[in-house]
Amino acid sequence: MKLAIIILTFVSHFCFGQQVLIDSCGTNDSPSLNSHEVQYFNKSLENQRNQSGFDFRNKKIGFAYGNFGKGIISKKEYFDKWGRDYYRSGHGVVDILLVLTNEEKLKSGGYDAIVVSWSKTGIYGKHRDKLIEKLKPKKGS
Repeated sequence: MKLAIIILTFVSHFCFGQQVLIDSCGTNDSPSLNSHEVQYFNKSLENQRNQSGFDFRNKKIGFAYGNFGKGIISKKEYFDKWGRDYYRSGHGVVDILLVLTNEEKLKSGGYDAIVVSWSKTGIYGKHRDKLIEKLKPKKGS
């Protein structure tokens, strides 16, 4: 019986520690993620992450939306437009995780990955290259 209580206490403590504080997500435009944003994306993109072994901790993330990632948005815009609402409703945002290669990371200005929302198509070839180029900071900014 004591063992069962210890296990239940540990499990409930562990689960509580994994809770995403959604109002702490998207509070700024930094491409670096805070711990709540890391939890949000590690959970919401779990299936895609498992395929690549990607973890959002200590990563620089770009955000885009629409078919082929036609528009670049900030992290704050992502959460303001749909991230918080979809988290609260229990319905996931339709996101695609693009983990960048070392070469793509250099071309993008140091981003590790791009989260693309609401694209009905995969992002490959020239469309991927264009999206990566859009992330690169403009000279003088």
